[in-house]
Amino acid sequence: MSLAPDICAYCGRSRSEVELTRDHVAPKALWGGNGQLAPRMLTVTACEDCQNYWDRDVEYFRNTLVAMVGEAEPTTKKLLHSNVHRSLTKKPSARADFVRNPRLIPLERPSGIIELKLAFEPDWQRIHRCVEKIVRGAFFCKSNRLLSQDVVVHVDCIKADEMISPAVNTEAFQNLLNEMEDYQGCGDEVFAFRCTRNPFTPDETAWVFWFYQRVIFLAFTCPPDGDPAAS
Repeated sequence: MSLAPDICAYCGRSRSEVELTRDHVAPKALWGGNGQLAPRMLTVTACEDCQNYWDRDVEYFRNTLVAMVGEAEPTTKKLLHSNVHRSLTKKPSARADFVRNPRLIPLERPSGIIELKLAFEPDWQRIHRCVEKIVRGAFFCKSNRLLSQDVVVHVDCIKADEMISPAVNTEAFQNLLNEMEDYQGCGDEVFAFRCTRNPFTPDETAWVFWFYQRVIFLAFTCPPDGDPAAS
């Protein structure tokens, strides 16, 4: 539970201005909803308007991450055959979103033979918006204050199961990890993160998020005219 001020973590409005409830920083859908949650869920106070705005792509976010991992992890295997299956079979809009942007990608077999595999390009704008919401909620938990809405959040997926960004193996990335705090999360394999901040500019932060242990996002926060690479 967060001990942050009694304001909305995303817009800063107080309880005297708007009704506030508890909001999960990492969406409950990643676990399968109520009854499936981790021991130490991170929560913040949030207004209904902000929850509706930030959570409109949660189902797509969950479906995409689970599809990336497949049956490689117990939680994703269970979700793939339950929540995700129901979402894609019962909701035409969810199914249409999921199979949008098909493409063929080369896949090299151990024998050296190159085959083409049908894949679907995720809507990264929607995915990144969900990660930005997590950044803002986690910042609120860590700092006990709002991350200004003027602050820009840069998000990049650096690992999605077999796809690994070249940045992961760079010295700069390893140095960044060395500067970060220890792993934090909810007490299970579904969600974890590490972070660091610029001591002279507190709104400049860097985050690494792990989902289902196999999908990793790197995020930076900086002023509108700032350079995330320099943070």
